[in-house]
Parts: sequence; C-alpha cells; structure tokens
Amino acid sequence: MKGFQLFFWRLSILVRAVLLTTYISWFHRRGCGAVRNLARYQSRASDKVRGRYIWRVARRFWAQPIINLTRARVEVIGREHLDDARAYIVAANHESAFDIPLAVGIVEGGRFIVKREISRLPVFGKAALHGGQIIVDRANNAQAVAAIHAGIKVWPNARLVIFVEGTRTRTGEMGPFKKGAFHIALDTKLPIIPMAISGAFRVLPPNSIMRVTPGVHVTVEFGKPIIVHEWDTVLSLMTETRAQIERMLARHASRASPHG
Repeated sequence: MKGFQLFFWRLSILVRAVLLTTYISWFHRRGCGAVRNLARYQSRASDKVRGRYIWRVARRFWAQPIINLTRARVEVIGREHLDDARAYIVAANHESAFDIPLAVGIVEGGRFIVKREISRLPVFGKAALHGGQIIVDRANNAQAVAAIHAGIKVWPNARLVIFVEGTRTRTGEMGPFKKGAFHIALDTKLPIIPMAISGAFRVLPPNSIMRVTPGVHVTVEFGKPIIVHEWDTVLSLMTETRAQIERMLARHASRASPHG
C-alpha cells in the first residue's frame, strides 16, 4: 500500500510540474509579445493607454488562468462601491502571492506601485516598466513621492492597488499597516476603498509554489469608500481602513480565512 501511495504522490508531483512548465512557456510567449507591443508604442501611447492595455493582457493571459488552475471559488462582494468613472486607492490586506492575480482579475483599470527591483525581472519587470505602472525607489523617498504624483497626473482616473501591510503575512494574521498609502491619500485627496481578501492564505501558503490547495473558497469584499477630508490624518485614515478590513475578514473567517 505504501508503495502505491508513494507512486501516486510522485505522479501527482510530475503532473503538476508538467502543467506548470507548459503554462509558464505559454505565458512567456504571450507576455513577451505584449511587452514588445508596449515597447514599440511607448513613445506614441500615454501611460493610461499602455497601462490599460497591459492590465487587460495580464487579466486574460495571467490572472484568470492562475485562478482557474487553482480551482479557487472566488466570491466578490461590494462591487457597488467601485466607481469606474473615478480614481481611488484600493487598500488591501496581503494574505498570499495569490492576492496579486486576484486584484488584477477583479479591479478594473488598476495600477500598481512597483518597487524598482521588480522592473529588472523578465516579462513582469518589462511589463511594469513599459506598461504605465508607477516605479519607485524605496530607498529614495523624494523620488518615490515625485513618481507617484507624476503617475497620478498623467493617468488621473487609475485605481491604485496597494497592499497596505507592505508584505505578505507569514502566519495568516493581518500585520501592521505601512503609512505610504495613507500619505498618498492625504496628498491627492483620492478616496480609499478597503479591500478584504479572505482565503488566499490557504490557496498559496508562504514559501510555496507547487503546494497549492485546490478548490478553496476565497472571498474578496470591498468596503465603503473612505472620503479624505482636509482635517484627516494618516492615523485616522489608517485606523478606519483597518477597522473596515477587520470587520469584513471577521464575517468570512468561519468559511475560509485563517484570520480572526
């Protein structure tokens, strides 16, 4: 019996490796084609045009296939809080690497703030560099602030997607928030849409690429917009955003999320 179990375990690993390799090869071809198009039209197309293009490509050929491969049952709540006609900051918790394809697959016209190191990666880095994403040097605060303001000026109705913990949770518990998103909100007066992701930690735990848990129920809920006023502070915006995300996570904890 143990021999059969070992055989089927090795077979399952082999099948996963073959599927993953096939998908990576397919995505690489699609991604390289999209990046070549971006580079070709960079001087003629605005950040907004290139950003919308790469977001659509990433959604169709990267985000949705990954979600399908995991067989995750994704439930989206609170879409009525997303106004496609205006810009806002989507402030999300960060459970897993799976959060990124979720955000790309769900948020329309999104845009990431990407650290400069990512821009050196093949395919993904070039897509960010040529695709209208905001590239910042975390070691140079003045450059980061200038890049964010310039990015918002040339694409004023983009939705900035920011994982406000700054890094993925290692335990399943939501960590402390970084202040950057809330400084941006105060400087730009963009409203904040809290985004609670519940269940992604189980889909793809830390330090795991092949160890995917299939068929997990994942809930993505958008909270009520937080309007930024002149009298608001970083602390008040951070507190309200965290409170909304915690309430949403608590509602879904019994079904999928390790939070709570």
